[in-house]
Amino acid sequence: MADTSDVTRGTGRKARCVSTQEIATGSTAAIREMFGRYVSSPLVVDVEYITNYMAAHKAVCGTLSPIECRAECHAYAMEHLTPVINLGEPIVGQKTRYPRGAVPYCNYASSYILRELGSLQVVAESQDEVTEVGSGGGIQISKDLSSSSQYVMFGKKFLLPVKDVDALKETAQYFSDKCMQSLGDKIWMTCFPKAAYITNGWKAVLYTAAHDPAPEGRFVLDYETALRKGFNAIIAEMEDKIANFIPTGCRSMEQVYFWRAGIRVLRGVLSWVSNYQREAQRLASVTEDPRLAEMLTAIAERCSWVPANPPRNFHEAVQSFWFVYLAGHLEGAHLGYSPGRFDYYMYPYFMPEWESGSLTEECALELLEALRMKMTMVEYVASFSWEGLGSGNLFQNMMLGGVDEDGSPADSELSMLVIQSAINCRTTQPTLSLWYTPQLQHRFLMKAVECVKTGVGFPAFFNLPVYIQHELERSKQPLQVIRKYASMGGCTEPTLGGMSYGIVQPGFVNHMKLFELALYGGKDPRTGIEFTQTPVPRTLEELMAAYVKHMTDAIGNWQKYWNYVMAAHRQTCNLVFCSVLTRDCIGRGLSLDDGGALWNGTPTTLSSGMVNVVNSLAAIKFLLGSKLDSMETLRNALMANWKGYEDLLEECKRAPKWGNNNNSVDSLFTELFSAYCSIVSQGVNFLGERYDPSMLAISTHAPFGKACLATPDGRKSGDILCDGVTSPAPGTDACGPYAVLLSAAKVDHTQIRGGLHNMKFHPSALSGPQGSRKLLDLIRTYFQRNGFQLQFNVVDSKLLREAQLHPENYRHLIVRVAGFSAFFVELARSIQDEVIQRTEHNLSDVTATIPERKVTAFPQGDVFLLPPPKSHAQASIFSPSSTGTIFNIEDYTVQDGPGQLPDVEEMVPAVPTDAATTVGKPIKAMEIIQLAEERHEFYGVNGGVTLSGGEPLMQAGFVLDVVRGLKSRGISVGMETSGCVEWGKVSEIFSLLDFVYFDVKCVTEATHKQFTGISNKTILSNLPHAVSAVGPERFVVSIPLIPGFNTSLDEMELLATTISAAGVKHVRILPFHSLGASKYPRLSSFDGASKRTWVMPTGSKLPPGAVPALQATLQEHNLHVWVE
Repeated sequence: MADTSDVTRGTGRKARCVSTQEIATGSTAAIREMFGRYVSSPLVVDVEYITNYMAAHKAVCGTLSPIECRAECHAYAMEHLTPVINLGEPIVGQKTRYPRGAVPYCNYASSYILRELGSLQVVAESQDEVTEVGSGGGIQISKDLSSSSQYVMFGKKFLLPVKDVDALKETAQYFSDKCMQSLGDKIWMTCFPKAAYITNGWKAVLYTAAHDPAPEGRFVLDYETALRKGFNAIIAEMEDKIANFIPTGCRSMEQVYFWRAGIRVLRGVLSWVSNYQREAQRLASVTEDPRLAEMLTAIAERCSWVPANPPRNFHEAVQSFWFVYLAGHLEGAHLGYSPGRFDYYMYPYFMPEWESGSLTEECALELLEALRMKMTMVEYVASFSWEGLGSGNLFQNMMLGGVDEDGSPADSELSMLVIQSAINCRTTQPTLSLWYTPQLQHRFLMKAVECVKTGVGFPAFFNLPVYIQHELERSKQPLQVIRKYASMGGCTEPTLGGMSYGIVQPGFVNHMKLFELALYGGKDPRTGIEFTQTPVPRTLEELMAAYVKHMTDAIGNWQKYWNYVMAAHRQTCNLVFCSVLTRDCIGRGLSLDDGGALWNGTPTTLSSGMVNVVNSLAAIKFLLGSKLDSMETLRNALMANWKGYEDLLEECKRAPKWGNNNNSVDSLFTELFSAYCSIVSQGVNFLGERYDPSMLAISTHAPFGKACLATPDGRKSGDILCDGVTSPAPGTDACGPYAVLLSAAKVDHTQIRGGLHNMKFHPSALSGPQGSRKLLDLIRTYFQRNGFQLQFNVVDSKLLREAQLHPENYRHLIVRVAGFSAFFVELARSIQDEVIQRTEHNLSDVTATIPERKVTAFPQGDVFLLPPPKSHAQASIFSPSSTGTIFNIEDYTVQDGPGQLPDVEEMVPAVPTDAATTVGKPIKAMEIIQLAEERHEFYGVNGGVTLSGGEPLMQAGFVLDVVRGLKSRGISVGMETSGCVEWGKVSEIFSLLDFVYFDVKCVTEATHKQFTGISNKTILSNLPHAVSAVGPERFVVSIPLIPGFNTSLDEMELLATTISAAGVKHVRILPFHSLGASKYPRLSSFDGASKRTWVMPTGSKLPPGAVPALQATLQEHNLHVWVE
């Protein structure tokens, strides 16, 4: 029996909201205690459940019907589990005796266990050689403890107590010929004509390893009914079914067997709950702390009432939910088993107390945070291959938002608290997802983005109308039903909660391996294994035809193999408890595996790596016949891993890629995507419905990539593949996030159950409320184009690299991987590297930006409101062929970074100077205008284009044509400028602008010339003209406060007087930073004519009090001032 002793939490119960800068481990002492226990614990295999299960199986096997045998074994195992209560926890119940424990389900698969224990001389799974697991966090604790005499290592991550080794070995041996995998192998290996194709697929890593150790999940139980009725009423319902049963055929007795099995498991669960009641009473009787005794007595009272009866308050509802959820988790080796629309079905128990004031925010948050901790504590152990594929995550997904059955928005105060609990207590599970509809409250959406910005990677955003359309076509369920029960089962696969079979699948198909088979005539180039023979392609068309052929064969054989396996599942691991809580299994008298659910069309086929295939095909499409003389040359280069073909490699890397709004590439993706969905849908699942296509990656892109040689997209042999479904390959999305989403929006997402799109932003890109609103604009516009899913990593890649070097300092760091988040230090190195390499949109480096007319920029919450944009009728005729030079165009910039050094010195402008040395690329005005038009819908009502630099006005004629063209199309235009160009050349530009940031660095001419090399007479002369032309409410003076340059009190007074006299109303102060230090050597080399050497301003920090002094001086002149 595990040690269940624990320290008593502190008496304070007041919750607090944790800021994004803190390591957030909970809002109360109790939650922080739970969190601390979790992060300091190893991963442990707990044999208690499965040895209990074996004892029951030995006693009843052969004496009961298969489904009643299954029910008896599960009920008996639960009834004999040790009830672990950690003192101070507000809800009780654990899957194992350990904070990070996992059950080895020998009744599902036992060969991997015997192999780990050295009792079975079986060659390791083919994919073990391309699999790796993490080494930090709890995994490192496991490794450290494995050297003691109390534990042995199991599966490179887990500890197994030495005292349990013999028990686990005995159990695994007992089930070696009785488990699901053993029975399934006997069936498909002897009955399936294409059995050799499957085994070869494993050897070549065309498929992921056998999924038998954890085949189930991705479903949601009917928690609404479980809570509303209570188990006593559900038991009575099944007893009534039996009492009124009339046999109508030889198979009709199967209904009685099912109802009897259902009654047995529910009574077993109630017995298991009673054990917690008795343990709480025992602990209350021995403690000397009266507060603790009171809490334990309350726990015992709750356990005596729920889940047997409907909960009477929110605390009982949370406890009842957790018991029901956990009982289902114990029944099987589930991945993706999820709570569904928690905020929706829990709302009736929350709102009465919330409205009356009897439930405080502090208490509600503590319960929700405790629930997060409980769900994070659930671990799973499987074969080594699947340990690596899943990165240790169980993909538990809690859904928020959406609509009710009438289409009204369903977000509530409870929804807000669920998100706040995730901000306060940052755990990896459950991940949060949000059904997005335009009707949702703005404050709810802003709260969701606040959570995203903490870096945890959730909530993910899903487009509800897209899923509804898919479900209407597939399940034919009424619209009202789909609206109400739309849930998420696992990572990113929607399901109808409480009424659907699980989104069960055999594993993943490797698209890049299919490409290799097509390219090499049906032979795997790495292993030499022969699959379906196809002609060695000489053209792109032949290659694509071969690819579709291999995809058809691989998917069809994979589906048929899985149908055999699931027949064995029905005989050995039928889910009785989960069936009872799925509509309409009780009404039909059928288990899930017998088709008792209302909807059985959810089993799917998964795959990953299509983006790499598309990029490879695009490279061939654009190079064959020009830079590439033949397909044979390409095959030789790939087999040589590009050695000797370095020029061709560079050409392949330069070829157009997915995610840049290039129709020639994007059309390849949409064609192959539709072909994939069609092929998957042709197969019939083990319940008689069509297979439903889906795609995602979890962590398959690492082993899949290791099993592939070099490919035409520029990969080298063994390199990782792309994550997600429509996410671009890292570093190839060169045209910014809008172009990425424009590519992804071309895909018909209604064809598929699921999908995933990762995006990564630097934290500075989303800073402040304006950053949150801009992200919501991005999501809204993508979903208006029928995109399906978006999720975000908000993290600095430098921080991740530091965490790789010093994992002990970053135990709490969480990142988004695929459809799940994980503690960074517990990820495999290859997955860590892939997350780091994803394109990081650093939006503070201004080029072409999208400013908002509503900018929250003041610590006090003051708001600077811009008037509506000027009428585009003011725009004159422009020259579309006018050509200028730019550095780059970057989507989705919020505003310039604080404290840049003088623009005239930068010499690497977005719209550069006419200097002798120019950095940038030529572009026509019409190209910029067309790009802006393509992305205009993403800008939102407050967006537009900002021209920056460098100094854009140094190319005044070109800029005027750009501004005229943008305004003629109704696009708002702003500019960041130092105003150092003669007024007559720029006056029309200013008259058209909607918004201006105007740099005024100092007033004293000698000082300005000393530091910048030019006089400021033109700048100061232009200032009042510019204010008048643009309008004072659209005009902001920017003052970069630089040590040794403009920090004297005299200079500050001159600045305030001059700016005020020019009619300026708004000023922002940009405190100096040293981020531009690397530019100074480059400036010196550019300025060779004058032989001038540019150096950083003296001192690395501003004088103490400089910022508030300047702010106060400016405010004395009635200027509206803020600091950035």
